[in-house]
Amino acid sequence: MRRLIFFLFTIFAFTGLACSLFTPTRQPEPLPPKVTQEVILSKPTDIPLPAEPPIPQSTFEATTYRDDEAGFEFDYPVGWAFDPGEHQSRGYYVQFYSWDWQLGDQIDTIPAGETVLSVTVQLWDPKNDLEAFVNQRKMAWDSSGISILSEERVVLAGERPAAQFTVQGVDGSQAFFLLTTNGENYLVLSGNGDLNLLAEISHTIRSIQ
Repeated sequence: MRRLIFFLFTIFAFTGLACSLFTPTRQPEPLPPKVTQEVILSKPTDIPLPAEPPIPQSTFEATTYRDDEAGFEFDYPVGWAFDPGEHQSRGYYVQFYSWDWQLGDQIDTIPAGETVLSVTVQLWDPKNDLEAFVNQRKMAWDSSGISILSEERVVLAGERPAAQFTVQGVDGSQAFFLLTTNGENYLVLSGNGDLNLLAEISHTIRSIQ
């Protein structure tokens, strides 16, 4: 096989239900009414405003991949090899490799310490229904024996909602997935290797339409 596409096959075979852990929050005891009134009336400016969260900084020197056909772009590390992939009846994909991959190279396993990213534009019905898309993928994962290790909902640039997963195959290997909408259709970023880096790359997705 010319391309390593474990994660591409699992786009159509996703897994189970995720759990959420909730830490109970202890409610502070109310101040006596007199003290509360004095603070509010006499020193309203003493109440500190919440600090704004810091803007995350990229951990890699970036270049940009732009898909004019689908109307999106994202940043990925300078020096990564690009595989134009192929069009299929229900969408198309491209791939990126962190090592000196050459067109035509056969890959059976990812070299130690390296990372591979696949980007799939997928046609699926119903259109523009991220929750239905995510649920269908989770059921397919479950039926294939793939386990969800983590699930997180994130918001990308332009208030684009996304679902982010770490999954584990039956052989124990782990993969990253981010599912989001792309107009009426869907966009899937997936890969193996440095899962934190794959998440960072995926969070740079933005619309160009």
